[in-house]
Amino acid sequence: MSVTQDDHRARRTTRIKWSIVTSLLTKPLAFITPIITVPLFLKYLGTDRYGLYESIGALTVWLTLTNAGLTLGLINRLTDCHVSGDRDKARRYVSSLMFALLGVTIVVSMVITLAVPAVDWSTVFLAHSAVGERETPWAVWVSSLVIVWGMLVGVPHAIYSGYQENHRNNLWDGLAKAVTLIACVGIVHTGWGLVGVIVAAAGSSLAVRTANVFALFLWEKPWLRPHPRYFDRTLLMGTLRQGFGLFIIASSALGIFQIDKLVIGHFVGTDAVAQYSVVSRPFLLVFGLYSTVLAPLWPAHGEALKRGDMAWVRRALRLSIAAGCAIVMACGVVMFFFGNTVLRLWRVPGIEVSRSLVLAMTALFVLWTWMSSISILLNSANVLRAQMWFICSHAILNVIVACLVARPYGVTGVAWSISLTGVVTSAWGYPWMLRRYVWRPANSATPPSPIVGASA
Repeated sequence: MSVTQDDHRARRTTRIKWSIVTSLLTKPLAFITPIITVPLFLKYLGTDRYGLYESIGALTVWLTLTNAGLTLGLINRLTDCHVSGDRDKARRYVSSLMFALLGVTIVVSMVITLAVPAVDWSTVFLAHSAVGERETPWAVWVSSLVIVWGMLVGVPHAIYSGYQENHRNNLWDGLAKAVTLIACVGIVHTGWGLVGVIVAAAGSSLAVRTANVFALFLWEKPWLRPHPRYFDRTLLMGTLRQGFGLFIIASSALGIFQIDKLVIGHFVGTDAVAQYSVVSRPFLLVFGLYSTVLAPLWPAHGEALKRGDMAWVRRALRLSIAAGCAIVMACGVVMFFFGNTVLRLWRVPGIEVSRSLVLAMTALFVLWTWMSSISILLNSANVLRAQMWFICSHAILNVIVACLVARPYGVTGVAWSISLTGVVTSAWGYPWMLRRYVWRPANSATPPSPIVGASA
């Protein structure tokens, strides 16, 4: 019996539903953890050292770019293998990626170990306390290594995504968050300070994800287990070429979303970083909830596009944008009218909610939600080159504007800079890319490959 388009659509929808169900079971931990840990860490570290903790995280997260988009490129490659049923090629892709990432991880770890002692970190972060100055180098080193090795053990996420098995990733993610919560609550009863907080908040997840790697290749998908004889330089370079475009897009997005804390920390101070981080936390939690629906759409969009099911793609895009923007605006309304009440219930000391900052955050996250929904579809269609131009322009312009407004307008000015620079770049660029590379080719008699004008 032949498999019809309706059969593929039903299976695709079922996998997305499973992903959403498991997300609803595990994602509450993503809400509970910061609700518990932010006031704990603020009390344990103090406002200045907590701002230092957030600033170190904002800086070291840039190390995720050292994998040059390899894991992102693997998603589309495995989606192709899933549609064609080619397990041998999938194993060669995975083996090539794992050994390449292992080499990169070792080299970057050595560079970090040599570089961290050579930098005056108290000047970089404007640390005011003697304890903060003493802890900072060790905290930067530990945070950096956790992030670098986390990229290596994060490969299962790309594999689950490529095979539309995000429900498995959600279960592992739930376990990682549970272990992290336990570690974070326990660490405040020790004298490990800033380094201990980083180990608990990030190192616990690294340990669980390491176990995930062994479970995936030993029991879940042994036919994907990496082996040196399956290393294929040609496949690796193909993944790298596609991944490079995704790498540029991800690094630009990271620049847009993470530069704010670094700019505030440098031009205003770590106390202001603490205020900015606490007020933005509810929006990040809501965006995380939205991401539970968005994440499985990448491989689902890719499969639907390859099967020519454009009606499903259009409907899924409309629903994801509407749902995401609605929950972000609802969060903005609650924080605007009841923000200080939320923080009092949250037991966050020493932080006041500015309504102007809430308005800026709402505009920022609505824009980001809208962009993310479209970007997921563009990524699945390999529309990369044009996307690189728009988001790079957005990132560069945002850095310039954020630095100019930080001192005169403070945290609110920095928050508004993302939305204002987005109006000039991404707000019109993303709809244009949809029309040019996704909708129009689908309606033409001889549709061009989306990689034309799209790959790096």
